[in-house]
Amino acid sequence: MKDITNSIERKKKQNRVIEVQSMKSYKMKDDDFVSKEEDDHINISVTTVTPKQQEHKTEAQLIENVCKFMTNEIEKIANKTSNSAKVSQKDIDLHNSANLAAACLVQYVNTKSVEGPTFKTLDEMNQHMEEQAATKKNEEEEVNSSEEEYTDD
Repeated sequence: MKDITNSIERKKKQNRVIEVQSMKSYKMKDDDFVSKEEDDHINISVTTVTPKQQEHKTEAQLIENVCKFMTNEIEKIANKTSNSAKVSQKDIDLHNSANLAAACLVQYVNTKSVEGPTFKTLDEMNQHMEEQAATKKNEEEEVNSSEEEYTDD
């Protein structure tokens, strides 16, 4: 009888130990409260952009978008490689590839530009394209406003 009582007591102690251990190891995560429906909505803000949707843009506007993207990415890569004490070869290669792509874009625009200026840097080209895009936008707004004056009868 004493063996049975000891066995029951040991089993109770084991169960308490298991309960305590499981309570200590549990950690709440941020996504524990996110339902599956909410999780599906997180990626909805990503949009697909097609070349067909960009047809209405001028050459300056197209180049400006590419310049902004490249400038931002090069800045991120430069910060990552310069602020880190240990830089991986992969990051160095990425930085070099981004710089090469920027130089190629500037040279491509320089060769295609018949009467425009010759650019030395991506930033210089970006600034010029922003000015061109703004000028074109202002011209379009003036044309649209003058058309509205004649059509409002």
